[in-house]
Amino acid sequence: LTNGNGLTNGNGLTNGNGLTNGNGLTNGGGIGGYSKIELEKTDNSSRRNSVIAIIMALLLGGGLIFFLIDEIPNGTELDGNTEDWEGVPRVELETGNIPNSNIDLELIAAQTDSIYLSLLTETSEPLFYSDSGDLLRIFIDTDNSAETGYFIPGMGADYVIEIYGKRSLNNNNKTIQSSVLYTFDDGRDRNDWNAFVPLTNIDIASVEDITECRVPLFDLGIQNTDPIKLGWQTSDGSGITDLAEVIVGVNTENVFISDVILSFQRDNIMPSSNELMIDGYFEDWSQIQKYQDSDWNEYQEGPEEVLNQNVDLSEYASVRRGPETFFYMSVNADILSGITIPHDEPKQKNSVYTPNSNEIDIISPISDNKATEPVLKGEDTVYIFLDTNGDVPYGFKVNDSFYANQLIEITGQHGLVISSQLYDYSSEEDFSLWSWEYSQDVDSASHGRELEVMATGISDSFKVYYHLMSWDDSNDYSDGFWVVDQFGSRTTPTWTEHTIKGDYDAAWDVYAIDLDSDGDMDVLGAAAGTSQDVSWWENDGSESFTKRTISGSYPGANSVFALDLDKDGDIDVLSTGAANSGDDVTWWENNMASNGGWTEHTIDSDFQEAWYVRAADIDEDGDIDVVAAGKGAGGTTGKIKWYVNDGTPDNDDWTAVLIDNNIYGAMCVRIVDIDLDGDLDVLGAASEAGDLLAWWENDGSPSGAGWAQNNIQTSYKEAHSVFAADIDGDGDIDVVGTSGGDGADTDRIDWFENDGSQSFTKRTIDSTYGNAWGVYVKDIDFDGDLDVLSSASGADDVTWWENDGSPSDGGWTENTIEGNFDGARHVYAEDIDTDGDIDVLAVANIGDDITWWENTAIFSFDPTWTSNLITASASAASGVFAADLDNDGDMDIISASFADDTIAWYENSGGPFWSISAITDSADGAYSVFAADLDNDGDMDIISASANDDTIAWYENDGAANPSWSASDIATDADGAWSVFAADMDNDGDIDVLSAAYGTDDGIAWYENNGAADPSWTASDIADTDGAQSVFAADMDNDGDMDILSASRNDDIIAWYENNGAADPSWTSSNIATSADQPQSVFAADMDNDGDMDIVSASDGDDTIAWYENDGAADPSWSAANIDTNAEGAQDIHVADIDNDGDMDIVSASATDNTIAWYENDGAADPSWSASDIATSVSGARSVFAADIDGDGDLDVISASYADNTIAWYETSAAIPEFSSILMPVISVLAVVCLNYRRRNIQ
Repeated sequence: LTNGNGLTNGNGLTNGNGLTNGNGLTNGGGIGGYSKIELEKTDNSSRRNSVIAIIMALLLGGGLIFFLIDEIPNGTELDGNTEDWEGVPRVELETGNIPNSNIDLELIAAQTDSIYLSLLTETSEPLFYSDSGDLLRIFIDTDNSAETGYFIPGMGADYVIEIYGKRSLNNNNKTIQSSVLYTFDDGRDRNDWNAFVPLTNIDIASVEDITECRVPLFDLGIQNTDPIKLGWQTSDGSGITDLAEVIVGVNTENVFISDVILSFQRDNIMPSSNELMIDGYFEDWSQIQKYQDSDWNEYQEGPEEVLNQNVDLSEYASVRRGPETFFYMSVNADILSGITIPHDEPKQKNSVYTPNSNEIDIISPISDNKATEPVLKGEDTVYIFLDTNGDVPYGFKVNDSFYANQLIEITGQHGLVISSQLYDYSSEEDFSLWSWEYSQDVDSASHGRELEVMATGISDSFKVYYHLMSWDDSNDYSDGFWVVDQFGSRTTPTWTEHTIKGDYDAAWDVYAIDLDSDGDMDVLGAAAGTSQDVSWWENDGSESFTKRTISGSYPGANSVFALDLDKDGDIDVLSTGAANSGDDVTWWENNMASNGGWTEHTIDSDFQEAWYVRAADIDEDGDIDVVAAGKGAGGTTGKIKWYVNDGTPDNDDWTAVLIDNNIYGAMCVRIVDIDLDGDLDVLGAASEAGDLLAWWENDGSPSGAGWAQNNIQTSYKEAHSVFAADIDGDGDIDVVGTSGGDGADTDRIDWFENDGSQSFTKRTIDSTYGNAWGVYVKDIDFDGDLDVLSSASGADDVTWWENDGSPSDGGWTENTIEGNFDGARHVYAEDIDTDGDIDVLAVANIGDDITWWENTAIFSFDPTWTSNLITASASAASGVFAADLDNDGDMDIISASFADDTIAWYENSGGPFWSISAITDSADGAYSVFAADLDNDGDMDIISASANDDTIAWYENDGAANPSWSASDIATDADGAWSVFAADMDNDGDIDVLSAAYGTDDGIAWYENNGAADPSWTASDIADTDGAQSVFAADMDNDGDMDILSASRNDDIIAWYENNGAADPSWTSSNIATSADQPQSVFAADMDNDGDMDIVSASDGDDTIAWYENDGAADPSWSAANIDTNAEGAQDIHVADIDNDGDMDIVSASATDNTIAWYENDGAADPSWSASDIATSVSGARSVFAADIDGDGDLDVISASYADNTIAWYETSAAIPEFSSILMPVISVLAVVCLNYRRRNIQ
């Protein structure tokens, strides 16, 4: 108890950091040197009694720690007992919401007397009783101002108490290793956790689940009558925390943190306009086309899981409205959530603690180390990168086609925007530098999962990509995409028809949604004929559909809809049926089984001619209600009903509310906020005697009689369908309807312009659309305005009308998708194949079809070529390759020239201009060259094959900005070495080398890299071939290892060698072709986009470019097809997507006709090819390669020709595609963004 870490003469009550003669209550300046309040003297008998209690507790054992026990003037003792807290207001907190009950806050309280602020904490299980340690933090706002101190919603913490403890090592006591009061340095950022600096130790007592502590008021600089706000937080050091949902007020009111956050995020009154506004309400984004984020796309090797879902991007969009540009995104959890405290370790604790079992566990004094700690924030950050320069490459380089010259940075915490600013790029020379200059603040608002931003001063069209960073360095990013002025650039969809079901008797309705939550779009249908069917078709991810029956005995099935009705996390189905034996409104509960797994729940079993169903939360009580339209039959009039969900939809006890009890022939219903007053209205269409379009206004008390009918158009003959959307982009909700029947003024599709006060003017889209039926509204062509999709059961048409941006002036262009779809009924539009464009679904009632039309619009270009000489002195130039050899961000070129024995590299200086350097001039008969990082040191080395000295060699790059090269032989007995390739053949993480040699050895060989910094090589013969000319490596059988391809001239064979996948692999040879007359070159790529690797070859003897289709089997077979039989003296081929249309094209070099040509792939499942010459005077063209030489985002071509000793490049000239998906940011960019997020060094 004395002379150490006990109660006296050390860190105890006196002569140290205790109560006197030091940093205590009297006779010292304290921490910071300010004056202290003189204390009243009190009786010490309670302290003596407490010391005795400590000794007794030690003798008896038990899980407790008394750091200091004392009685304060009002009778409260620090003893781990709550009896003396009777009468003090206590706040009970939500429990059971975190997995660790030891830190689950259950009750908190605070009180002051003339000396102390005393604080009580109760947890569900004992705190400070884990082996890994627990933390208790109590934030104190002493100036009642949220503008100073550490930011927590509802308070600004001027001080924090931090207590850290754990289970004692040798007994069941608790060990408190830190119990310190910290003060906030207001000279630092308000979100900087390291702005707290130590002030003094404080007194605590902790017994079981009760912890008490107290702070002298003088240390807080306040009186006991001053208002104080207090926040509690616990942590277990493993990332689990509990933040009290209530801020406790002493001499002021308690507040709920969630209420404070909501008040910051948005006003209490929902706006009454659908015009895009930055207000924290996102209903105005409902009609804006959004991109769906995927964690896996064509530019990644595999899915990239985002562990922190607060930055896991879900949807994103951007649109222009006049001079303003709006940005939207949503995540899969809570946007800008951040974390209250970005550190789960205490600021101070003993680094080594080994107490004896009979010692009371007491903390050490606070550290005297006053070193300034780095900034540490718990914010999340959103970066919006903007490239507004068009084709001018200026700005932070995201990739070769995206230079961000502007950046919007939004930071936030607790779901609140902290800062939102626009920056301009400021580096004039090095575009890899993170260098930005502040431009202006921008408007932004967040709520829940969503964020919206508005900025001015951005150009009319630009490229954009989003990058989200969390406080814990998790990150996610979007694809790049174009934003154009509202009626600017657009695509022209083309359509390929795919039948899902061809005998779906009396097919009536169709819908698309991901029913099985596997990431692809499934299809839902209803058929009223003999099938009496409600079914869904499961998409296997490649748009092959398997029917799954929900019900095969549902009479008159005519409408389907899907959403999570019971809020259990899966998608349920709604349907209606119109038949004498079943006028039902039904929901089908999804039990998450692909075959079956549906439980039927009847909502209404007697809704005459139930015709259409939709669902939404009408009464805003948090559950999903149902609205249905019934035509009426047997003397009953048509009705529109609302079925109220009481929160237990599976009890089949729905309350029906009549919205309209007398609407003849009600055929369609939609749920939408027509008047933008914040509640959901109902829109309907009625045929027969009704013949109208109308909307029913929800007056805010919908369960009563408060549904007022408002007619949009009467005498609208045989109104079949209706839809609501902002057609003219003026911020209010317009209406589209179809009319099809007998008599005058029918067979129409019209839109009804809302003047903003719900007065509608009819505007014609088409007045001769035979028996117009279904209608759907979507931006089909991605031009920023809404187009109209419709069907006509008389004309048998499925058609979309393109909105040209002036819909009020007749600005509609008709585009027929299908003109022979017998009895077309309902239509739907969605991205079925998840390729980024809008596809179309429809059903044919007479033709019994359910069909989707794939939008096959491509964003390609027709390249033109400009020839550029690099050198004309590479004597008998034979091989060419491109790689970034000096790590300066552009593509350099390597060549092999046979007659002068030279391997040379041509440094691209950015123009591109070329500096020529010989790597070696002693590679006798140099013929082939390749680049790869053979020694795994981060730079590209060079490999060569030279025929006359039978050598495979490599040249080590020293990594300098102007690299030098060290030559080493890999093999010197590759007789007639002719071709070289590099890949990791044994899956050991380093790059091995392959060779083809045409001499007497006639060999395909591989050289195993031992992985050393200075690698050595083990040679293995793969096969003896007759006149081997070319070698290539790829995974031909999709088994995860690299196989080998070869072309051998003398025996006319294209062969592949299957890798058995062993650590020391063996190879099985199989011929692909045996009549490829004198093949010179072989290449592997997926030519038909079916997921397996096909083969392309060039053969000299028959002037042929051919491809061999892989059937995809585990032991593949091959179907040969000629691409060109007039490539005279074909020598070499290279495969790449030259025109950026998503499929693989071919580039060839042919020596006899001196031609470099390319063959455009038409993208079909069985592709055909269009040949075009790039150059026709390349004398003795021998080698060809494709790469983006000039960094402009498209692929250029390079060639080597032996007769004219020339290395040349052919610049592709093409506009950047108007609306293509821009390549993902390169890895180096991701690293730079993440690094500078951590540094927070935007200036």
